[in-house]
Amino acid sequence: MFRMFEREGLKLVPALVLNGPISSVEQLRASQANSTRVKALEIVHWNQTLPQVASKSQLPFYNPMSIDVQRAVSSAVDEIGSRYGKSSAFGGLALVCRPDAYTQLPGQQWCYDSDTIARFWTEATDRSEPPSDPTLASQALMGDYQERWLTWRAAQMSNWYRAMNASLITRSGKAGLILAPVEIYRNEELESALAPSLHSTPDFRRQMLRLGWDPDQLAAIEGMKLLKPKRSAPIQSLAKERVETGLENLRNADDFYLKAKSVGDLHVHRVSWGHFAQLQERPPFRTVSAPIMRIQPLTPAGVWNRQRFLNTLRTNDAHLLVDGGWELGTGQEEYLRDLMQIFRQLPAIEFSSVDLESGNQNTASGAQALPVVLRQGVANGSRWFYAVNASPWPSKVAFRISNENDQPANIQSLDSIRFKLGSKGNQTTVEFEMEPFSLAGGFMEKSIAVADYQFELPKNGADRLRKQLFSLQSKLLESLNSPPMNVLKNSNFESGGQPSLSHWEMGQKGTNGIALENQSGYESKTSLHLQSTEPSPVWVRSNPFQVPKTGRVSVSVWLRTDNPSEQPPLRIAVEGTAVDSNYYRFGSVGSLSSDGSVNQLNKNWQRFTVHFDDLPLERVSQIRIGFDLMGKGDVFLDQVEVHDRWFDERDAKAITQRLASCGPLLSNTLTFETCRLILNGYWLRFLDEHFDESDPANLTAKLESNDSESKSDEAAKEDGLTKEDPDSENRERGLFRRLRRNGNRVPR
Repeated sequence: MFRMFEREGLKLVPALVLNGPISSVEQLRASQANSTRVKALEIVHWNQTLPQVASKSQLPFYNPMSIDVQRAVSSAVDEIGSRYGKSSAFGGLALVCRPDAYTQLPGQQWCYDSDTIARFWTEATDRSEPPSDPTLASQALMGDYQERWLTWRAAQMSNWYRAMNASLITRSGKAGLILAPVEIYRNEELESALAPSLHSTPDFRRQMLRLGWDPDQLAAIEGMKLLKPKRSAPIQSLAKERVETGLENLRNADDFYLKAKSVGDLHVHRVSWGHFAQLQERPPFRTVSAPIMRIQPLTPAGVWNRQRFLNTLRTNDAHLLVDGGWELGTGQEEYLRDLMQIFRQLPAIEFSSVDLESGNQNTASGAQALPVVLRQGVANGSRWFYAVNASPWPSKVAFRISNENDQPANIQSLDSIRFKLGSKGNQTTVEFEMEPFSLAGGFMEKSIAVADYQFELPKNGADRLRKQLFSLQSKLLESLNSPPMNVLKNSNFESGGQPSLSHWEMGQKGTNGIALENQSGYESKTSLHLQSTEPSPVWVRSNPFQVPKTGRVSVSVWLRTDNPSEQPPLRIAVEGTAVDSNYYRFGSVGSLSSDGSVNQLNKNWQRFTVHFDDLPLERVSQIRIGFDLMGKGDVFLDQVEVHDRWFDERDAKAITQRLASCGPLLSNTLTFETCRLILNGYWLRFLDEHFDESDPANLTAKLESNDSESKSDEAAKEDGLTKEDPDSENRERGLFRRLRRNGNRVPR
């Protein structure tokens, strides 16, 4: 392969995937079976247990912190560098990092073997030895020493990467290591922590630190290249792609990779399986019992096939764009041809961003996502520049140039785009037009510099966004009336009008008790009474049911207690059994609540609701809800409901704020893209996909009415007036009144 690439003048980057046994490590395991050194090869949970057999397919085969494992991987890297490093086609070595590979850490909960803990205690603490009890040592690392422990682990991983990178550069004289994170967000810890939330923003840097990645330490490795992972799955459900969708607009994720000096993006296309039904109906395949399947690597259609690359170039001066997966994406290549032709011609230098014209900065601040970005740099005695239009609208772009030698500018285009020279005052301007999702570039004399630029999008570009905005507002009203799922059996603890515990599984110990209380329910005769006089827990579980396709579950229950002065330690939980692990999430009520002033029970019935937004659709098929009384106390339960599409008052308020922020953005073409990104965020897409408009027939009339109101508002502003809506306050109250009347509380 290297000879073929040499002949064609191309670069070859082999990819090393390490997720199985290595002969040298297995020989060590066989020769020193019970030694501490061999035990360090295993990944150990913080509770000092080894992974279950079923979970090993989702976890590394070896412990990445083991010195022997690192030495074996480094040896494999050295061998590749020694054999092929001197080839003119050698473009470096890609080290694939994914959840089941031992080239990155598997998360914060793993790698607590005694050897690694001892090294940490010697190198990073003022104590020479860890606690003699490994469980106490792990608890210390999850507690007081947590920050120091995570930072130390990241330093060990960075030192390992640095050594392998230096070895490759020494052997090849040019190319080093490329860290290729593939599907890293499929890691169980990250998948939950990075799930989109309406009320909080995930700390992306901290989550990556759990994998042993610190941006400052990675950026300090000279010559190593880091790729930013992205995944495309056009026909997968929104819930299955929630992490990737949520990260698209997560600013601190972009900041992490920029700080780590990421050189580009790694786009992985998730394949889907198709059935050859017609083929299987014909001989000789008719006799085949198993279905004949094919892999389908689908790509977006038309200009949208360029979107992923232009989004990369908007946020980062990328030098490397990797696109693939199980197979190369096929189809729609004609929409990529011009883009790749321009990108390949750009020199591999650092391009600096050109400032937006000062008159436009007030309407497009740094917090906005600019649809058009312009960069420039000097290489080979010429001034190079490129413009990125990462929006679905055509754009007119103009930039001003300054000429030190006062000579006519001679601009060469990298494609068929025509650059028109003009003037603005006593300055020369360069104007050109860009298609939706397109790249333009060129070069000119080194003495000519780009001063600033401006762009213009079509004014009617807001029409589709405005229609989308009003549709979402209408669907938000509908979401407040979302009915419960019909999945619970015996949700009010009655059967045929009589108290019943059918379809509920129970557990209790000692003097703990579970009983049905007649004539004491909420809007029914019966309630369930959980009581404990001991520290041991009391629990009940519902019948299992299928995980909702929305990937979200809201558990609603009416609660009260006879003794409010001693709040019960109650959990409202969801659990499921996965192939590799158990899924268990809960919301805390009573004495377990982090805030003693909220989520407290009293003698009157109150409604409590907990939302679970990170249901593992691909690992768990069935879940069930439950109530866990974790210690002494008593609590009464009734009218249990499960929703899969319900937004409570707090959720609706958060969505309303996002929708309200879009209105002003539609008044200026410079902020169209920011509005588009907000409207295509995860929760607004969730609203769009899972709800119908409350009154679709009136949507057109509402649009026309809004247009006339906008014109009236503009006229009022010219007269120095401010238009007020006397019913706006009442309308906002009415939006949430139905939920306030229920008195629901939301444990967080």
